[in-house]
Amino acid sequence: MAKYFLDANIILDLIDSDRGNLITTREFVKEVILKGSELCTSCDIFTTVYYVGVPGENGIYSTLRNYVAGIHL
Repeated sequence: MAKYFLDANIILDLIDSDRGNLITTREFVKEVILKGSELCTSCDIFTTVYYVGVPGENGIYSTLRNYVAGIHL
């Protein structure tokens, strides 16, 4: 089983359609998950995404909050 580390750019690509890589990145992540590989990141990456992101009801803050709400540790 392979492990992939997701840096801030990949996380931002997953949740920000304005970056232009949304579909490609989501397809890659889906493929990795279906192969049984592991995706990893760090809390520092989420802090970076939070501060780089655009605020607003439909912005990165809102989207990231929804993703994090679904994570169970």
